[in-house]
Amino acid sequence: MIFSFILFTIYLFLFFQGRKEPDKNLFMKSAGYLVKKSPIKEISKESVRENLKILHPLKAVDKQVTAYYQKKLSFVLTVVFFGNCLVLLAGVSNWQTTNLKDNRITRSSYGEQERYVKLFAAIGESKKELMLKIAPVKYDQAEIEKIFEEMEAEIKKGMLLENESFDRVRSNLYFPGNIEGYPVEIEYATDHYDYVHTTGEVKNESLKEPVIVTVQVTLSYDSYSRQFSVPFTLYPKEYTEEEALFQKVEQTIEEYDKQQETEKELILPEEIEDKKIVYEEIKEQKELPLFFLVLGTGIVLYFSKDKELSKKVEKRRKTLQLEYPEFISKFTLLTGAGMPVKSALSKLAMDYKESRKAGATENITCEELLIAIYEMESGILEETAYDHFGKRCEIPPYIKFSGLLIQNMKKGSKDMFSLLEKEVRESFEERKSNGRRLGEEAGTKLLLPMMLMLGIVVVLIIVPAFLSYQL
Repeated sequence: MIFSFILFTIYLFLFFQGRKEPDKNLFMKSAGYLVKKSPIKEISKESVRENLKILHPLKAVDKQVTAYYQKKLSFVLTVVFFGNCLVLLAGVSNWQTTNLKDNRITRSSYGEQERYVKLFAAIGESKKELMLKIAPVKYDQAEIEKIFEEMEAEIKKGMLLENESFDRVRSNLYFPGNIEGYPVEIEYATDHYDYVHTTGEVKNESLKEPVIVTVQVTLSYDSYSRQFSVPFTLYPKEYTEEEALFQKVEQTIEEYDKQQETEKELILPEEIEDKKIVYEEIKEQKELPLFFLVLGTGIVLYFSKDKELSKKVEKRRKTLQLEYPEFISKFTLLTGAGMPVKSALSKLAMDYKESRKAGATENITCEELLIAIYEMESGILEETAYDHFGKRCEIPPYIKFSGLLIQNMKKGSKDMFSLLEKEVRESFEERKSNGRRLGEEAGTKLLLPMMLMLGIVVVLIIVPAFLSYQL
């Protein structure tokens, strides 16, 4: 839990330092402080800067990088903070759950598993870690005898299953391995294993005449059971004086455990050989793996944001590729009707602007075209605006298109229309090729589900056929 407190201390420091940041969210304030005071922005990947510039060409790159890392850090800080809260709660719960109180250890309830408790036992200056196996509360003789009677009646009642009576048994019997609610082991033995198995399965196909089979049922609970013995000789280990002392402590605790097995609490010995024993429970650091899991999640989320950004840029490139045939077709149609290049581009941009106001979906090509028109209106040379348009779109068709426009300005409009028509034909061919490729990719993704469905169909057909063949 100390790691959780250290992390909370760091958060308090960040909250205090980031209090003057303009954001309302505490984590955004802290992230803003980190971005300003740490070199994170300076050592940012060049690919991140390029991707942000591509996605938002009109915004200043430095401001975009600052906002991007602030948002990313805020998300990571939020996840790690609340994850650390869970770690702290788990630690508090672990510390509040105590097994040792006033030299007493609470046992598990009847029928539950034994528990293992770690303790420190100190005798003077000597201290040793003990691993105690604490048995659950056990029934006394009178209680277990009553349970045995109840179980005997229940086993006899349910043993017949579909048979009419014990005088006429033809089908399988029911031999339960245990009965819910009773912490008792049940064992079965028959004097004719070739006819009745200890699982209750009846093998009477080869039987010629009725035979009396005796089923012996053994109920076992702790020392109240019929037992068999396996003798062996075990020599004791040689111990140092200190080890022998702690060995005696463990033996004494085992004796106390047997003596108090019907009690709900085990009282530990307080002295051994006139020496006082001091116990201290050893707490397992169960929350530590969860703490590191939270930190690891934060690190993974931090780096996954860069991958997310790259996916957005790749999606933008694919969208531009799909939009190009329609764009070049409209432009060729306008210029072929006699409209100048700049006017045709301006019309496409303004028509798109109006359609966006009416609720049309975003078109990345037209968005970039609007930027080019705004650049020309602000005084940038037409040739430079075309060059910027091609570079922002950054894929070959647009670069080629901007090259055609620049070439048209330098050498005149001769053969311009024929080049544009050729570009339209090539773009539509490329679109068909992209469509086929996307279809193949979709088919590949569907291959695994189709194989699974085929496997299910094969099983549904073959298994019944195989079973009917066996019958």
